[in-house]
Amino acid sequence: MKYILALSFFCACTDPSLSVDDSGTDGTELGDPDTDTDTDTDTDTDTDTDTAATTMPIPVPIDAQLIDGSHPLLTGRLDSGDRFARAHIAVGDVDGDGVGDLVVGGRSDDDGATDAGAFYVLFLTSDNDIRDVQKVSAVEGGLSAHLEQPLPEGGFFGYAFAAPGDLDSDGVPDLITSSPTTGTLFVLFLNADGTVRDAVQHDGLVDAWALSSTYDFDGDGIAEIAAGNPNAGRGAGELTWLSTSPTGELTTVGSIGVDELSLTTDDGFGGRSIAPVGDVNGDGWPDIVVGAFAADDGRGRTWVVLLDDTGSALSGTSIGNGLGGFTSVLDANDNFGHAVIVLPFSDVPVVVSGANRDDDTFEDAGALYALTLTSTGQVDSQVKWGEQQIPGVSTPMLGRWGRSLSLLGVDGNQATIAVGGGARTTGNIWIVTLERQP
Repeated sequence: MKYILALSFFCACTDPSLSVDDSGTDGTELGDPDTDTDTDTDTDTDTDTDTAATTMPIPVPIDAQLIDGSHPLLTGRLDSGDRFARAHIAVGDVDGDGVGDLVVGGRSDDDGATDAGAFYVLFLTSDNDIRDVQKVSAVEGGLSAHLEQPLPEGGFFGYAFAAPGDLDSDGVPDLITSSPTTGTLFVLFLNADGTVRDAVQHDGLVDAWALSSTYDFDGDGIAEIAAGNPNAGRGAGELTWLSTSPTGELTTVGSIGVDELSLTTDDGFGGRSIAPVGDVNGDGWPDIVVGAFAADDGRGRTWVVLLDDTGSALSGTSIGNGLGGFTSVLDANDNFGHAVIVLPFSDVPVVVSGANRDDDTFEDAGALYALTLTSTGQVDSQVKWGEQQIPGVSTPMLGRWGRSLSLLGVDGNQATIAVGGGARTTGNIWIVTLERQP
């Protein structure tokens, strides 16, 4: 197996054992994002004897800056309810200026039809400001010329994203996105200005409410895509593996669900968030982290799934109230696991999991949990970040902070992440700088 870890870096990975692709991770949504509830009472059945990994310092937030509709390049573009930043991903350096760029979804944008969906390519500067913007929707960005039919009403185009790198080797990174309510996946070949040069549309493969570029299990040089459908298996949820080709073809090559893990009805496994985490247990095969935010009456869980060389699940550890070494107390509908990313520091990965309806500051304010793991996927150490822990935040986050996450880059002991919030407005995104302390 060729071991390619796809983590959306803007900088080079410091671990020489991993080759890094320009791709990334983000999460998606279970049904209606504002009304999901759950009555799950599942408990983790993993009884492996745990061998603790060396605990490394979890980074602390040192700076944050806001991107929302008040930005001069976004003024007048965003409407209330667009769900801007419901999902986003570091797509790579689209325009070739040496700085990675950010794709931000607006799944309820009304271009062409109500809730048809859209996304924005944000061309970033080296200090994470926006230099330029390209919108892609039913009426902008060249998409419509390559569609088999117009984007439908309620399709939620731009709901989830995976960044597979430069599939066709033209020097511009490409993008995969979904319309989960119609079961449609789009492989988009981009121009350097962020417009769509070509598109391959796939119907009926999977209702992808989550997407992530992960690992190259089949050795063809392109990382497999993980697609999450939290509604599969009567709501237990399922992850589907998709193989990608340079021409944009997608093929189903496996799945993980109730037959492999101790999932129960309404867990919503795979809903919104999947992230590659590297080789947790040291067996030579990479592993993944998967959100299940609807589990346990909406308290939510984050799964660490140990894989073999084909992507099949060997075992899974669910992290949540009283499970997997997690010591915090989650309330009903906190939605822990709503979004997950991994900070791949060279010595130990740090899992960041969003609980976008945490009430510590105000109702549904949101929070993040940063976790280090033991070699069996249990929590080794943890820290909670809310609005009060984020330097540079001078305005209210306006709710649901942590509903989406993406990794912008890691450089030594610093990491830069994007955090979605602002569900009570048009939506917003915070660029947060984290640093591990000596």
